[in-house]
Amino acid sequence: MVKSMKRPGAMSNPNNSKRLYNNSCATQRAIILKAFEAEKKISTFNFRDNLGIVHPAGRIKELREKHKILTSWTREPDQNGVMHRIGLYTYHGLKKEQEI
Repeated sequence: MVKSMKRPGAMSNPNNSKRLYNNSCATQRAIILKAFEAEKKISTFNFRDNLGIVHPAGRIKELREKHKILTSWTREPDQNGVMHRIGLYTYHGLKKEQEI
């Protein structure tokens, strides 16, 4: 399982106007690529629950422009124990130039 990051609320400081948490699409894509360095297969729930990526499918779609990422389907329980059919993403590296 990918190591969890601190929740945005825990990282913010109400007395400081600077944003300590960056949730931009570019940052989310970077988090996904870093997670793939640790594990080659990561599920939708793992992205959401442990990495704070709310819409992993959208970020994966964007990454597919330059990276080879395959989707298979699996069943996993959510935090309430309810089973769902979710994406399991497998990273296969950068695309070759002729694939782009």
